[in-house]
Amino acid sequence: MLRIADRSGPTFVLDPAHDNTLGRSAEATIVVADRLASRTHAAVRFDALCNTWVLHDLGSRNGTFLDGVRVDSAVIPDGAVVRVGTSEMVFKQLPQATATPPAVERGHFVRCRPVAELEGSVLRRSSIGSTDDARRPLLLYQASIRLLVSRSIREVIESTLELAAHHSGAASVGWFRVSEESRLEPVCVVPPGSSLATLVGESTTRLVVREGNAIWLASSGPADAAAHDAELEIACLPIVERERVHAAIVASAASGSMRSADFDFLVALASLASAACAGHAGSTVGRNAAAADLGSQQTVGLDSVVMLDGTVAINEANLRQ
Repeated sequence: MLRIADRSGPTFVLDPAHDNTLGRSAEATIVVADRLASRTHAAVRFDALCNTWVLHDLGSRNGTFLDGVRVDSAVIPDGAVVRVGTSEMVFKQLPQATATPPAVERGHFVRCRPVAELEGSVLRRSSIGSTDDARRPLLLYQASIRLLVSRSIREVIESTLELAAHHSGAASVGWFRVSEESRLEPVCVVPPGSSLATLVGESTTRLVVREGNAIWLASSGPADAAAHDAELEIACLPIVERERVHAAIVASAASGSMRSADFDFLVALASLASAACAGHAGSTVGRNAAAADLGSQQTVGLDSVVMLDGTVAINEANLRQ
């Protein structure tokens, strides 16, 4: 069971006949939306001779932890916590399902299994395939829980940018708030030196901010852009609350590198971010109070998200230590 913000998240059923790999790769059995996890981070294998499940680190950069202790290989006891990157998963033996459900007054049972087993089976089916597109439903499922349990607008922005940067194929992403003049102003943009803030023109802003459209634009970059930035594709997705656009996610990619699946992922992510923002009463993303909580306008690197107050929200080097 993936644990998100100390709450129960999605459950995955392990296959005793195969390696169950954990990591960021689209080929992993359990894909985790966590940039501090390696692409192929760890594996859980069933030892039929000993009737135990064993956790193996697969040469990950940041290590694999079992109940807080870094391990290369270890038996996983029931209730133990496995950590890869910053993602924690609780290992549980599923209870035996009732062999024959009791009779009911009307009708008959079509399915009757423990909820964790049913959910795990659904996620396993959605993860079948060797491409990232096959894993998008699973990633969005994780993202929905992660965003909806965010404790502040700040956490919503951090999580949204991390997910967009690592699972949409974008070269740069940013969160922009809508000013009183209906302009898009950057709150947080990654990576450093990105020209993202200069790429959204007035006509595009109007379509997004005033009309609530999601835009995918093949556009030329600014006149003084470097050659590799001259031709770009830009996506701009509104963050809507109570039928008003209060912010937007903006992403750019080299010409020809953004796919329909990437844009669809960003559209769904913006919708989830809108719902997560709406869950924080009195902290609307477009208000000055919310902006003051987020920090100054700046560009930051993908290895650290620095917010308005200058604090480092995510720092990979510190976490490795």
